[in-house]
Amino acid sequence: MVVLNHVADYFVIAQVTNTDTWKHIGDTYLFEAISHCAIPLFLMLTGVYAIEKASKPSPYEFYKSSAKKLGIPFLLFVIIYYVFDICITKRKTINTIFVGIATGFQGMYAHWYMVLLTVIYAFVPLLAFIKNKTSQVAWEKEIFIFFIWTMLSFHYGNSLAAWSLSNMYLLGYVLLGNVIH
Repeated sequence: MVVLNHVADYFVIAQVTNTDTWKHIGDTYLFEAISHCAIPLFLMLTGVYAIEKASKPSPYEFYKSSAKKLGIPFLLFVIIYYVFDICITKRKTINTIFVGIATGFQGMYAHWYMVLLTVIYAFVPLLAFIKNKTSQVAWEKEIFIFFIWTMLSFHYGNSLAAWSLSNMYLLGYVLLGNVIH
């Protein structure tokens, strides 16, 4: 779905900017619409696996394991992207990197998603602790309320950074995935 979304984006942007006349723009819009559930589904899968995984080790061990699993590949890809952009294509500058870091790479490649996932993972051990201390019925009610609250809040807020807490509506998908599981 992520690949489908990005391929469809190319044709949608080309159509809007009149740089390309694509005969199948109706189909493209359909594929674009279908693919937009990729991030919520991926986050729901995160809720299925990460919360259960975080309840077993100590928070320190969970963070250490997650930093290795997510942090090292993230840093490698950030370095590769920016070396390519600065040295080869010359589309970006050193200033772009600093702006990217300050905003959590909001709107810059797929880096924003990794920053957002880092923020979500910061809360996962706490969520696992809360889940283990509450009944299943209470947990489901709390998650339902949180999900509705964050979905409504998303439509009335504005975030200029991927690490902002106003993006916590995405945590609602993680929790919903855990409850559905």
